[in-house]
Amino acid sequence: MSGGAGYVMSREALRRVVSEGLPNSLKCKKSDYGAEDAELGKCLENVGVVAGDSRDRLGRHRMLPFPPTSLFLPEKKPNSTLPGWFYKTM
Repeated sequence: MSGGAGYVMSREALRRVVSEGLPNSLKCKKSDYGAEDAELGKCLENVGVVAGDSRDRLGRHRMLPFPPTSLFLPEKKPNSTLPGWFYKTM
C-alpha cells in the first residue's frame, strides 16, 4: 500500500483506521514525522486491511507514482527507466 499521488480505500478500510488504528498507538504511529504513505500502509495492515490489486484485465497498472512525462515521453529523459524499487514492489 503506498500513497504519493493519493489513496483509494474502501469505507470499511477508512472506518478501521479511524476507529481501531488512530486510537491505538501500537497500530498507527502518532507522529507528524516520517513517510506518511508508508506509515498509513503499516496502519492499514495493522487493522487487518488487505491490499488489493488495481491492475486491469490485461495486467496493466491503473495507478502509477510517476509523472506522465516519465511514462509517455521517454525522449525527454534519454536512456531512462523506471526506478528499481517500482519493479520490486509492483
